[in-house]
Amino acid sequence: VGGGGGYKTSDSPTQDGGTGGGSGWNAGSSTYGAGNTPDDPNHPQVQGYRGGACSQSDVNAGGGGGAGGVGQPGESPGASAGGIGIQCLISGSPANPQPVGAPGPGSGAAATGWFAGGGGGGGRDNRARYGGGGPSAPYSGGGTGGGPAKTVTPGTASSGGGGGGYGPSGGGVGGSGGSGIVVVRYQIVASQTGTAKATGGSISYYGSKTIHAFTGNGTFATTSDWSAATVEYVVIGGGGGGGQDDGGGGGAGAVKIGTTPIGAHPVSTAIQVGAGGVQKTAGTPSYFGTPITAPGGGYGGTDPSPAPGGGGGSGGGGAGGFPDGAAGTGSGDDFPGSSPFVSPSNGWGNDGGSGRDNTGPAPYSGGGGGGASEAGGGPSTGNFGGRGMQLSPTFRDPSQSVGAPGEVGYGAPQPGRYFAAGGGGTRTNTPTSGSGAGVGGVGGGGWGGSNPAKPPGTPPGSGTPGDVNTGSGGGGGDINNDASATGGTGGSGLVLIAYPT
Repeated sequence: VGGGGGYKTSDSPTQDGGTGGGSGWNAGSSTYGAGNTPDDPNHPQVQGYRGGACSQSDVNAGGGGGAGGVGQPGESPGASAGGIGIQCLISGSPANPQPVGAPGPGSGAAATGWFAGGGGGGGRDNRARYGGGGPSAPYSGGGTGGGPAKTVTPGTASSGGGGGGYGPSGGGVGGSGGSGIVVVRYQIVASQTGTAKATGGSISYYGSKTIHAFTGNGTFATTSDWSAATVEYVVIGGGGGGGQDDGGGGGAGAVKIGTTPIGAHPVSTAIQVGAGGVQKTAGTPSYFGTPITAPGGGYGGTDPSPAPGGGGGSGGGGAGGFPDGAAGTGSGDDFPGSSPFVSPSNGWGNDGGSGRDNTGPAPYSGGGGGGASEAGGGPSTGNFGGRGMQLSPTFRDPSQSVGAPGEVGYGAPQPGRYFAAGGGGTRTNTPTSGSGAGVGGVGGGGWGGSNPAKPPGTPPGSGTPGDVNTGSGGGGGDINNDASATGGTGGSGLVLIAYPT
């Protein structure tokens, strides 16, 4: 990774970096910043060049170094140009305009995709000193330097280009350097390519289907080549937050899976992705147009008791304590675990688990939140969050980034990704007892705060959050273990839409 380009103040040497800064005006010929020449014999290529020199008689400062060449010195008219950058064709062939980078020398599509040009040096007169080696315009992302009455420009954003320098009078400032960039390129198989017929969300291709994944609010809008079609959808509400004290786990958001016709173009449909509930609050609904709405998950109960879990797509777990809280009611049906995946009109969801008070057998504790395919556990069964579910095969692209791994906390990992699990309830003043006690449900449910085996990094006594974009509930907290403990936040929801490619 290259360092920042150099700068110059007064007579101090300029800064070394990935490429070096140019010498300041009247600073001496050897004050430019050094470049970056690796000593690795397997990769001897220069990664950045030095800045331009400047003698004490020059009227111009030196240009900043670029990734492809040194900054120009300041002793001749039209000098002080920043060093040229390099062209990187990571985004396509030379015949295609590159969607990233800055302009470069030449013409047409081949003059795109340039990076890391040095900024032009400042001067005492008002001529422009072009960045990136450009004779008449800034290249490679380097900013333009100039005198007191000449505009100084920053480096181009996402190019790594250096900012232009300012002259020695007039009270101006030099241009900011351009931000860097990271681009990753990899090969995809033919079945994962296609032409989308609508916009909105993150678009991918799998199994002859085009899939739009909405991880935040947006709009699904058809394009001119849309033909009336029936689309498949998954809508998952945000998960409920876990309770804070003797807390129950949050319930999962409801899962709705089905099909719906989309008319002839133009069609524009609002998408809402529900937020996970914070401590002691329910998750908010997700929808694919308001007729297809999946409620959020119910919150986990919390002391002072009696404190039942809240109702939702899946219900939250009741609080333990003085006395126990009842389980929250889920509005969905229990997912049967296999085809058909098309949900009933009320979606998939389950009740939470009830809590236990201090008059019953120890330990008193909060119940687990309900999940799409299992009710939350109570004290006698380990206070676990109810299990979530896999989605229909249309949405099982193995490269997908949403969802949570299966069987975490229960056993050996299983293939595939899971969604809509309940959060685990806490077990007050007592370590876990039995396999899975207080564990978040399969599919990203948060863990109960008193579980010593919960994922690292969570404050003592606090429940862990549900996984993002799974609709899973947060784990219950226990302030008896730590007065600052909190219930875990529910995981945000998700909307997926698929149609034939």
